[in-house]
Amino acid sequence: MKTPMENRILEINENWHGQTVTLNKGDYLNIKLIENPSTGFSWEISEMDDTQFKVTEDTVSNQMKGEFGASIEKVIQLKALKSGISSLEIIYKRPWEKGSQENKIFIELVVQ
Repeated sequence: MKTPMENRILEINENWHGQTVTLNKGDYLNIKLIENPSTGFSWEISEMDDTQFKVTEDTVSNQMKGEFGASIEKVIQLKALKSGISSLEIIYKRPWEKGSQENKIFIELVVQ
């Protein structure tokens, strides 16, 4: 009897900018990013094929080192829904300012 494959969880961060990530249908992609909310900047998805991926988590951790104004870790978790190739773009910006983009991550996603 064939045992079903377990869904994998792959973790990446901003160092994956410009790279290709390959997943299987049903796998999860955890994107861990550092942000500092005291500056008003936060990470948000600006481009994603929502027919191929579903955001299953979008959370932030407690402040690092417990200090006011310290950085926090944001985790965005995506679940691969169907096979195909698409692009993911996440930008670090102040949501209320147009054109305030500070940083950008672009990743090609391949789901088998």
